[in-house]
Amino acid sequence: MGGRRKVSDGVTKRNAQDRLLQLPSLWVRRLDLPSAAVVDRAATPQFIPIGRANFAWHALCVMKCGHDLELHMKLRTSLITTLLIAASCGPTDEPIDETPITGPDSVTCEGPKCDGLSDRFRDAYDDMRSVDLDDLKLLSAGLATDQLNDALGDVPYSNLQLTPTALYGTQTEVLGQTTVHDINALRTGLTDRFGEDAFATRVVEMRRQHAAVSGDIWAESHFGIGPDLGHAWSFDAGDSAVGSVGFIANSTLETVVIAPYADKSETIVDAPLAAIKASRGWVVPRELHDVQAMEPGESLAMRGQGALGLNLGVGVPFLVGTIGSTIALHARLSFGARVAVSGQLDVQLIRGEGDLAWVDVGMEQQSVRDFSVALTSGFGLSGLPEVQVDLGVTDLSVTNLAEKALRKQLDKYLAPSLSATSSTATSRLTVARFRFDLAQVSEDGFDQALKQAMRGDIRLAQALANRDDSGVAQELDLTKDTRSESNYVGFRFLGMEFYRANSFDTGTISIEANGENQTLLFSEIERRSGLFFTDRQYEWRKLVSIKSVDGRLISADNNARMTIRESDSYLGRDQMLDHVDPFIGYFIGFDPMWNNVNSLADALAETIDDACDGPTAGSSVQERQEYDACLEALPTRPDVVAQRSELQQAVDLALAAGVNTGFDPAFATAPEVARQLLEFKIELTERVDRHDVALYGPKGKFLTQIRFSDAALDAMMVPGRHEDFRLAVEQVLRLMAARRVSDVGEKQEHIDRYIDRRQSRIDEIADMYAIGTVEWADLEDLSQVVLQGEKVGDYGHMVLIPERRPDDLDLASIAEHKGRIIEKLIPELIDLAEAGVFRDLDEPTEFVIAYALLWMADPAGVELLANYGFDEDDDLAFDDVDIYARGTSDLIEAGQFDLDELLGSNN
Repeated sequence: MGGRRKVSDGVTKRNAQDRLLQLPSLWVRRLDLPSAAVVDRAATPQFIPIGRANFAWHALCVMKCGHDLELHMKLRTSLITTLLIAASCGPTDEPIDETPITGPDSVTCEGPKCDGLSDRFRDAYDDMRSVDLDDLKLLSAGLATDQLNDALGDVPYSNLQLTPTALYGTQTEVLGQTTVHDINALRTGLTDRFGEDAFATRVVEMRRQHAAVSGDIWAESHFGIGPDLGHAWSFDAGDSAVGSVGFIANSTLETVVIAPYADKSETIVDAPLAAIKASRGWVVPRELHDVQAMEPGESLAMRGQGALGLNLGVGVPFLVGTIGSTIALHARLSFGARVAVSGQLDVQLIRGEGDLAWVDVGMEQQSVRDFSVALTSGFGLSGLPEVQVDLGVTDLSVTNLAEKALRKQLDKYLAPSLSATSSTATSRLTVARFRFDLAQVSEDGFDQALKQAMRGDIRLAQALANRDDSGVAQELDLTKDTRSESNYVGFRFLGMEFYRANSFDTGTISIEANGENQTLLFSEIERRSGLFFTDRQYEWRKLVSIKSVDGRLISADNNARMTIRESDSYLGRDQMLDHVDPFIGYFIGFDPMWNNVNSLADALAETIDDACDGPTAGSSVQERQEYDACLEALPTRPDVVAQRSELQQAVDLALAAGVNTGFDPAFATAPEVARQLLEFKIELTERVDRHDVALYGPKGKFLTQIRFSDAALDAMMVPGRHEDFRLAVEQVLRLMAARRVSDVGEKQEHIDRYIDRRQSRIDEIADMYAIGTVEWADLEDLSQVVLQGEKVGDYGHMVLIPERRPDDLDLASIAEHKGRIIEKLIPELIDLAEAGVFRDLDEPTEFVIAYALLWMADPAGVELLANYGFDEDDDLAFDDVDIYARGTSDLIEAGQFDLDELLGSNN
């Protein structure tokens, strides 16, 4: 099969046992072991810890002199029946360190992960809001000089122009040899591509409104400012760790000025800079009052070789944990790093409505020039906390931990990464976007923050954005996985000519709206199989959505989506029912499906198939005609009519008895969907499955798509639910693998033998699912922890340090860590199932696992789409079946975008 993903760590029956045996007592309880297996640490100080990093101890025995305790822990799987641990009298080899850890303010911790943390957990988090910023405020940085503006107004524009100036107005018109383009059409196109609230759309809308009210036209001028004009757009950042930032002195700055002009004349095209300087005395703003004088929608963008100074870790709490058999939480720390990134730097100033202005900073071809962990406070960062953190077997100082985590985080975002496919994607990386409230220009440090950001040092803006009522808000942040139009359009994403001149698919996976940014992170695994006329596909996608407002993370969610496709030039009845039956079973339940509906349907199908004697190779023409006439008369035969009526009654009874409800009635109710599927099943059953024809059946395709919400995944991944999954796998197998014959006893005997031969492997599948639920629940507990009154949440940053490979520490949101569990679990389940258990099943193993997972979810938490389509020119075609239903739980959405289009998928 193409795209096969093998089990990465070689999960076998043996190491599945080992991993379950490593689970701490906290998860032993969750797996519903006998209460005798649980030892209260506080009440019983004598116990054996397995793994020093685990604060949820493996309590395996209570020791009393002269007695051995045999502890039988009966797991709810048939794979592991008894665990025998004997402890002898006397001290253990690994004494318990009960010495309290002293340090900064004690932590107030609430939640499952907080037991016993009061004296062992280090809370040394500093939100960095009180850092002295005088060293940054004293730096000398300004905007453009009068000399530069004079040069721009006096030098012939033909010497500077890079591309012809483009004009835009409220309608298309011609000025001499120049066309004024319709800004209304441009705005409509941007809405279609990026959405109503995207930043580029909003900026063009400001320009459209200004033109509609004033009658002005907008000119987009693209020119170069060479070193001979003395742009002097760099300065010493005052910190040896960062050094000189901004554009290097000998670079030529590619510059775009977009401004309104009241004089509708072709002379604007020939001398736009002289015209704008003549109207207001400057081209590039010199002071904050010049920025205030700019019109809404006006912008200045500059790009050239240079360096950017920034801080990492401003105001971000980092949870520190080790991962062995489970996750142990050790500390909440703050640490930061001073960084200089060199490459193709661009800074963009955009004037907004009212008192708003934005500065957007980006990089291309970037590399880290300087990186230094902030050991002491200064330049917008607090120094490292002077604490000792006990990481158990992992030997990392706070300094080493900060350096490894922050450097890994920086490399993650600066390195090329996979994103939604787009042929027009550029390498431009949005580093930061700040929103300045110019009404607060008198606030301490405000004007310097804007000026320094324009000069390539965003550290003061970062620090002020971390404080309330400073007048500075950070809307986009490199370390929040943010993406914007600029990642795909590039440096000119605020221009207009690029959009007008290029028709392109953005492939963007970021949605911005009024300071709120949503980033979609996804991965997809696709598998194909099939022979001759059959094509089968299975896709599994993990999707993580991370939202932030003004640069502060506010939420994170996980979704997962399965897609099953099968197409065939000759679809057989059983082949189609293998899709329909488990789907119906999800709605009406296994027992009504197996004992009532299927029994009667199989009996009807057998009657129809055996009612007419099929012709043989030597049959005469008359015998063939008689056979065709028999088939044509089948629907009216009394026995067929009676059996069909009985089947219809069983369907009606199954629906009346109740279905698996929870769908949003605005789309479709569960009874409606179940009825549609059951009526299609009756139609399939009534169609004779001719055995006298080698290739018989309609040409068509079956597509089923299932999306699990964040709420559904949380409910599915609860420890103990591996038993539900085991039952679901078995029941789906019974529906798909059973011989569809009228003899109920024969069918039951066959499927019982089939399942019995596979019991041990099904147990292993359930065990693997159990491990996934434990890993998920461990992270869920972390997200529920409340530290000093603030919930960690799925968006909380977690530094995970593998006990055996501490250098492979991983910094990501808890939602991303959860997503990785889902990303690896499903392919591993499929690989394990394929290793012998379903080898003689007509349908792919992926289909069984997919429907079993659906059976694990309540309808309130899923979105279902099914399309059974047939070639309308085929004489054997059925009417198409189209189903769409979704639960009431929130799903990850993409604003007005179509999520499938954004992620590059199609149905």
